Amino acid sequence: GFPKNNIVPLAPFTSKVKFAIKSWLNEVLPKWSEFQVIPAAEYLGFMMGPEVGDEEVFWKASNKYYKRAKSIAGAPCSSNASTVAYNRDAATTLTFIMQLAHIPKSLAQLQHSAIASVLKFPYRAIDDAPFKLKQELGVYAPREPRTLAAATMTRAAMST
Repeated sequence: GFPKNNIVPLAPFTSKVKFAIKSWLNEVLPKWSEFQVIPAAEYLGFMMGPEVGDEEVFWKASNKYYKRAKSIAGAPCSSNASTVAYNRDAATTLTFIMQLAHIPKSLAQLQHSAIASVLKFPYRAIDDAPFKLKQELGVYAPREPRTLAAATMTRAAMST
């Protein structure tokens, strides 16, 4: 059997669509008739399907990002060392999905909170442009995941 295989229709999910797909599978591809027909599924670490909203696409990766950032923030080290760890271990967790899906607005607030924690600054002590910190305070700048995603997309487009 195929226990992990699912079919996610690209049309709005209804019982009629599900029945049509299951019927077609039974008739044309009987070995695939065990596949589940579902409105959304996880693929490569994020949710996809026409029934999935932007928040749901990023839910798992956002949690992973925030947990990593908070773990780094809790380490007994300087802001510079924390920022290096954040840039390497936390910011990169979102870049793959950002290349493929719309970025939810709630991610900016989550990122702001994570960066404030990593830098060991009060939440309201930094503005929305923490990348200016090196100039203003001599602190390494945390990488912005959207910038990393744009760079990754550009690099991939130029090499394929």
